Amino acid sequence: MDISIITPTYNREDCIIRCLESVSQQLDRLGDEVRVEHIVVDDGSTDSTASLLGRYADSHQHVKPIYSDRNRGVNAARNAAVLRAGYRWCLILDSDDCLAANALQEIVHTVGAEPGYRSYMFTVDDRIEDMAVLGERRELTFEDFLLGRVGGDFAHLLDRQLLLSHPFNEELRIYEGLFFLSFFKEAGRMLFVNIVTHSRERDRDDSVTLTAIRFNDTVIRRKLLSADIRLERFGNDYIKAGRTDILEDIYFEIADNNVLLGDYNAAALAVANAGNSLKAMTLRLIIGLRAGKLYKWALQRYLSVKHRHPRRDIM
Repeated sequence: MDISIITPTYNREDCIIRCLESVSQQLDRLGDEVRVEHIVVDDGSTDSTASLLGRYADSHQHVKPIYSDRNRGVNAARNAAVLRAGYRWCLILDSDDCLAANALQEIVHTVGAEPGYRSYMFTVDDRIEDMAVLGERRELTFEDFLLGRVGGDFAHLLDRQLLLSHPFNEELRIYEGLFFLSFFKEAGRMLFVNIVTHSRERDRDDSVTLTAIRFNDTVIRRKLLSADIRLERFGNDYIKAGRTDILEDIYFEIADNNVLLGDYNAAALAVANAGNSLKAMTLRLIIGLRAGKLYKWALQRYLSVKHRHPRRDIM
C-alpha cells in the first residue's frame, strides 16, 4: 500500500517540525511493502516555516516540499499537493496536527482488512466522545452526510482520483466540507473505523476557521459562493430525499449574504424559496425596507462581541 500524506502549511514555524516528526517516527515500523511520501506545501509563509521545512526535507527523502510564492489559501495548497502526489491513497494531515502513535500501521491494516472502499475515515483525538455513537466500525453513505445524519470532523484517507475529480475551489480558500461531500457522492459509501489517527491542536489564533467570520465583503462573497455551489451540486439530491427544509436553509443563506452585499434583487429571488420561518420573514422585511446596511452593521457588531479577537484583516 502506498500513501501520499497531504499537508498545507502557512506560518507554522512553531509546529511544522512536530507534524513532520509524527510521520517520520512511524516509517521504520511499516515494512518494505508500504511506501509513504509526505507532500508539504508552504503557502507563502512569511516566518521561518519554509526554511525549517527545507532543512528537514534535505535529511528526510520522503518529505517533498512545494513552495508557493504567495499565500493562496489552504484549498490551493491541497490542490497543489494532490497534483504532486504519486500514490493512490491521500491522507489529509494539517500542519498544526500530528499523527497519533502507530496511526499509519492502523490505517494500512484497516485498508488491507476492509478493501473495496475509496474513502476511509478515522477518529481525531478531540472528537472521541462524538464518534462513540458510530460504534467501532460503520459503513457510511453519501446520504448520511447529505442529510446530516452523520456529522463532525474525521481524519480522512481518500482515493487520489476523488481529489482529482473534485478539486477544492481556490477562490473559497476554505469550506472543505463542501468538497468532501462531493467526494462522498462519487464514492457512494465510506468506511469509518473508530481508531484515533490524528492528534489536533485547536483554538489557535491563526486557525483558518476564523476566515469564515463575516467581518468583510470578501468573506461574505465566499459564503455566498459556497452556498451557490452547494445548491448547484446537491440541490436535486435534497429534492429527491424530500428535504426541502435543507434547501430552504440554503436559499436563506444565499439571500442573507446578498442582502449584506446590497444586492436586493438577488436576495429577493432567493428568499422567495426560503420558506416561512421567522428568520426568512425577517429577512424579507429587511429587503423590503432596503435596510441591508443597518443589518450588516448590527451583525458585525454582534460578531465582534462573540469573537473577542476578530481578524477583520483576513482576506
